[in-house]
Amino acid sequence: MGKFVVWMDDFSVGNSTVDDQHKELFDLVNKMWHSCKDSDKKKNQLFKKIVEKLRKHCEDEECILARNGCPDLAAHRHEHRKLIRQTKELLDSCDKGNKKMWFDMMAFLLHELLMSHLLEADKKCRKYLHE
Repeated sequence: MGKFVVWMDDFSVGNSTVDDQHKELFDLVNKMWHSCKDSDKKKNQLFKKIVEKLRKHCEDEECILARNGCPDLAAHRHEHRKLIRQTKELLDSCDKGNKKMWFDMMAFLLHELLMSHLLEADKKCRKYLHE
């Protein structure tokens, strides 16, 4: 089974906790990609797991950024809240039986979560994510 997205060492922010969480989110996005033929119930369960992991990741990352004196913590925290809110809104839409939910989830996960946040916003904070 091929991967939809592949983690590369260039994506690393230099913190094993954060990098491991990013890798786990990549793995969950890959699982979502391969869930296209699963029942809506299974897809929703997987997406709920992504929401839980994302929430935990954001909390952990914010603690690390605070501990290391990141001057952009408030803005990064705001981005986290927005990302979590958008993810929950999409999940709520899926729970209401939105028929194109899987495609919406994949587009959102790829663009907003992986590309915009993990690979752009988190990389900008890299020097404050050191261990």
